[in-house]
Amino acid sequence: MEQLYNFHSINNRVGIVPSTWDLFEHNLSEAELVSLVEQAGFKIIAVDVIKIARDLIGKSKYRRVANLSEAPEVFSCTSFIRWLYAQLGIELYVFAIDESKQGIEVAIGNFQAGDLVFSKGRIGQYDNDPDLGVGHVGIVTEQGTVLHNTNLHVNNQPGIAEVSFETFYKNKDNFRGARRLLPEVGFYVLEIPQTTDILWSLDVKRKIMQFLK
Repeated sequence: MEQLYNFHSINNRVGIVPSTWDLFEHNLSEAELVSLVEQAGFKIIAVDVIKIARDLIGKSKYRRVANLSEAPEVFSCTSFIRWLYAQLGIELYVFAIDESKQGIEVAIGNFQAGDLVFSKGRIGQYDNDPDLGVGHVGIVTEQGTVLHNTNLHVNNQPGIAEVSFETFYKNKDNFRGARRLLPEVGFYVLEIPQTTDILWSLDVKRKIMQFLK
């Protein structure tokens, strides 16, 4: 069964995967669906979160507890990832342990850019078993490296760093899995018109279905 991508909007943006929409008797190509989305007043914007993250290396400060409203000047490890995904029109959970349940599980060796990887961290939060605590998160790049915001000193300063996957989790006992929220192709970031009330990706589908009646 094909995965249904339904993202919660954030900051007047929402991510969509129109190729997964079931429009019943309407047999439309992805290009036709995208055209309808634009006709409905949505603007498609190009976002490269890996480039955005790299551009913040050496600029953004680290603080263990930081609010999303302080970004991009100050991040915690989780608010860094939440802010990046907000650029894609996807709202993530606040804590790494909850983010580690979003999307689908990805095995080591099958990573693609945009996947999230998790480790125990210094203070891992847990549901039932303290030995399975999750306290840190990073994002995989197209080179297989991991971008993360860390309190550990990088060039004598804590902050955003790009490291190998092995450096990220330090040892296999610290690794807490990887998750994929984005498809490899067919993902679009939309700017939501101010006069349009959109909370979820599928609200966009409902909106364009009005053009098909």
